[in-house]
Amino acid sequence: MKSSQKSYLVSFEEHAQQGAQQLGGKGLNLCRLFRAGFPVPPGFVVTAECFFQYLKSSSLDRKIAQYRKELDPDDLATVRKAATKISSLILQLPFNGRFASELKRRLTKLGLKRFSVRSSATMEDSKSASWAGELESFLNIAPQKIVPTIKRCWASFFSPRSLIYQTDKKKEFGLAVVIQKMLDPDFAGVAFTQDPLTRREDIVIEAGRGLGEVVVAGQIIPDRYIVIKEDLAIKKIEINIQRIMRLNDRYGVKEIILTEEEGAEQKLSDIEVQRLAFVCLNLEKYFHYPQDIEWAMKEGKIYILQARPIVFHTT
Repeated sequence: MKSSQKSYLVSFEEHAQQGAQQLGGKGLNLCRLFRAGFPVPPGFVVTAECFFQYLKSSSLDRKIAQYRKELDPDDLATVRKAATKISSLILQLPFNGRFASELKRRLTKLGLKRFSVRSSATMEDSKSASWAGELESFLNIAPQKIVPTIKRCWASFFSPRSLIYQTDKKKEFGLAVVIQKMLDPDFAGVAFTQDPLTRREDIVIEAGRGLGEVVVAGQIIPDRYIVIKEDLAIKKIEINIQRIMRLNDRYGVKEIILTEEEGAEQKLSDIEVQRLAFVCLNLEKYFHYPQDIEWAMKEGKIYILQARPIVFHTT
């Protein structure tokens, strides 16, 4: 690897000159929001240049190109075969010692025991397209497990769904990886600064107990709060029973079955809903476009985990 190792890691607080082509959509937005003073947990990005250089230095780029030629996007068997071969090669990829040392230094500087590790595609989360659900994210990862987890993110870039998505878009993509402080939230979920279904100018907040992945993945029916933008008045509250929740534990993430009484409790108070809506409204003003937001809340403090443009689908 010929480039400076430090160029492969960009902390959120650095005024990075790299754009989405190096940081991916998720990574770029988090860097921008962190520097703008939004409540983003600290972290850094492993750039797409690192991804490309490792593929090139190990001659995997040529093998991957050949496997791509052999697949037929209309024949799922060939797609799965290519995905399996490519993923296996990436997971066996040895990491350069200098890069591994710099990565360890960054992790030590943050002084944290657990991290979230998220994929961030270079053509990710534009107004016309979204990679949501295509790439892998990993939660509550110990520092000593970061290297193999980065490889798992890279491997997910060549999953069957992702390969078909890339072929359909007919564009060249790369992959950055976001490494960030792992939260242990009381509540988490998603929010939209415009209703993605009706396009009404309301803020829609969906909330669940524990980690937000159960909301993002549609594994529960979350509480739903609709807030009027003009005065942040709560227009509607819909309470739903949450059957399961996920929490951090020493081995990663554990799932807990909730009692009906626990699951039926309202997740956010009116004041918390309005405070979160205010942050979401400021995010929309910052980006000048309706936002799809992942958020978390711990002891009443709000954290922003991701913000991307809402992709409005036409029928």
